[in-house]
Amino acid sequence: MSGAAALPMYDWPETRAATDALWAAWRDRLRSRGIDAPDRLDRKTPSEALWRNPGLLVAQTCGAPLVDGRAPGAQLVATPRYAAAGCEGPHYCSWIVVRREDRAQSLAELSGRRAAINCFGSLSGWWAFRAAGVRPGETILTGAHRASARAVAEGRAEMAAIDAVAWALLGAHEAETARALKTVAATPRLPGLPLIAGADRSSAEVSALRESFLDIIAEPRLAPVRRALLLEGAAPLAREDYAQVARLITSSTAHKLVSGDPANAPFRRSAAPQVP
Repeated sequence: MSGAAALPMYDWPETRAATDALWAAWRDRLRSRGIDAPDRLDRKTPSEALWRNPGLLVAQTCGAPLVDGRAPGAQLVATPRYAAAGCEGPHYCSWIVVRREDRAQSLAELSGRRAAINCFGSLSGWWAFRAAGVRPGETILTGAHRASARAVAEGRAEMAAIDAVAWALLGAHEAETARALKTVAATPRLPGLPLIAGADRSSAEVSALRESFLDIIAEPRLAPVRRALLLEGAAPLAREDYAQVARLITSSTAHKLVSGDPANAPFRRSAAPQVP
């Protein structure tokens, strides 16, 4: 069975060559195991169409589509671990950011403000506000975390929730925008962005996808690729591990999500590295 492959969630122009190199190594490992992996990643098909394709070979999504019906029947392959402030194992947070000259010191000061949102289906860009107890006022849709950061830096919005990995990439590749912003707090950590396969993929294929990905993550020759993508490993999370995401989306009180876990207090003062 042939099918599309897409790894679009952090596919910035500056990291695209590294993403392609990662896929080439993974593709070759899969082919050596008898799996028909495409030559190139699919960057044209809309993400939701890929997630709904039962023949999908592999793609990356955030936790929300996995539990809200946008990726019906998707099978979990693995959840990458990233080397970025705010990431811990296969979990990550969002940094709530404002302009550097903004006097806000706590999340309590942010409710009702105009927010830049990448999309309303985003766990890290929209639901993260709810997890932190912040209720945005007016919202503007930007389509991407990078664009949300720019909207705040340019004064078109007053705040944004920026995925921890996107925030680290922004500091590396768009330092001027990052320097115009400051982090106020981290949202609760949630399971990270999983790699998924389509519903029609066999258990043997899913196992091969997982095992070959773990293999290439450990290859010494791919160390420069991993550094460029901030990848440091992967974890075989199960669908049950994403139940807290479903609770966040369905709960009327997001604070229930974090009860009993001191590391996931409703919000934490920012410990993110500020850009000098």
